[in-house]
This record gives sequence, C-alpha cells and structure tokens, in this order.
Amino acid sequence: MNEEQRLNYLRQMGYQAYYPRFVLPGAKTSPNYQLPAQAESAASEQQAATSKAAAKLQEAGQNRPVIEIPAKRAKPATRVEENQIAPEAAQEGAEAKASQSAADQLRFNLQYYSINPQLAVISETPHQLRGKQSRDSTGLLTAILRALAPGFGESDPELRGEAFNWPLAEGIGNEDPRRAAALALQGFINQRQAQDGFANLLIFTTQLPQILTGNDDEELAGDKQLDNLQCQVTFTHSLHSMLAHSMLKRDCWSHLQALRKRLQS
Repeated sequence: MNEEQRLNYLRQMGYQAYYPRFVLPGAKTSPNYQLPAQAESAASEQQAATSKAAAKLQEAGQNRPVIEIPAKRAKPATRVEENQIAPEAAQEGAEAKASQSAADQLRFNLQYYSINPQLAVISETPHQLRGKQSRDSTGLLTAILRALAPGFGESDPELRGEAFNWPLAEGIGNEDPRRAAALALQGFINQRQAQDGFANLLIFTTQLPQILTGNDDEELAGDKQLDNLQCQVTFTHSLHSMLAHSMLKRDCWSHLQALRKRLQS
C-alpha cells in the first residue's frame, strides 16, 4: 500500500499521521518515509531547522535532546496518535495495524452482489471492517444503482452480499501473492458469472485493477475487457473513498457512463 492510500485509511479511522523529523537519543532508526507531495517542503524546512538546533547544542556541550518531552506525560514517538476516537474505532485501528505488520502480505475484503441478469457488483471494503459494508457505503451503492438502472430496488430493495476475503488462509500465495490472489478472484468471478449470468461487472475498489491485470502503470478506470473473465468489467473508486472524499463521486459518475448506456439500452 502506498503512503497516500495508507494515510486515507488512517484518516477514516480517526487517526492523524505523525512523521518523526529527527533522531532522539537512544531511539531506534525510523523507516524511510515517502511523504506526500504537499508535505515535502514543510518537512525539509523542519529538518533543516532541527539540524541547525542540534549542531548548536553539540557545540555548547549540552547533553540533552532537541525537544523536551513534558514530564507530566512521557510518550514515545509514534507514527500515529489517537485523536479522541471511540473504543470500537480504537480496536479496529489496532487490528488494522496488526494486519499490516504481516510482512506486507496482500490482503483485501470484498462483497459480491447479484443485482439483475445484466449486472453484478463487487465492492472492496477496508480490511479492518472484516469485509462488512458500512451503512453509509450501502446507502451510496444503492443510490448509484438507482441512477444506473431506473427501477432498481422496487421489488426487492435490500442488497444481499456474499463475502470474498484474501488470503483464503494464512500462508497461501507467499511465493507470488498477487498472481495467487488474481487466480482465486478470477475463479470466484467466473463461478458467479456462470451462476447468475450477468454481462456486466461493476467493481468499486482501490487495488483490484492492478491485481486482475498485473499492470501497475496503466490507467485502470472505466470499462475494461479482461481476457480471463467472461463479462465486461467497469472499475471505479471504492465506496469508502468516495465517502471520505466527495470530489471522487464526479469521477465515478464519468467512469460509469458507458455502463449506464448499456444497462438502459
């Protein structure tokens, strides 16, 4: 997961990212962070000022850190600090950090929905939610489907999802996790397509385009024809990312125009 995507996940859980700017006496070496573009200039200025202050202290022979931690509450430097979040959110954040520490193993959680004979939907959910779709995400999905296919939900307005989680079991796909995940997901989609007969698959996601195509560089939004799938695939932003950043909804609607024409023809 790149740094921008990691920050988006943390913001949704109520966390604020913190980047250490200098080395405290006796502290372990920090990871080599790639800061977001808007923070790079500020980080450089902060680092220069800190280095200058540290040099002055060294010349004066003072044996103390550049920044003094208040005695009333000493706290080690961390990358993430809690910001008045509910106990349930704190627990989810702890589970998310534990999952990320598993040697950067590829993980994703999906919900599959059979909408009608023409359309099926896959929605990627944040890993810390254990594959469950939030109420807000379900509401947004319902609104999008009603705009795509007039009359959707009139006979059965409730969306019933089927979960698909990767890895299927710990240790699967360690040698080439992306290829193993792609094959498993392709098999799942083809089985559901043979069962439900849909011609179009709409995928709300953050990482599945690169997994299914094996291409990290190509622009992967809108309609795509994948060789190993027997349906027309349309990629767009994940529902939770659109809830976090409303400007993405306009991009999503542009991604869906070709699909909308097919469904209404």
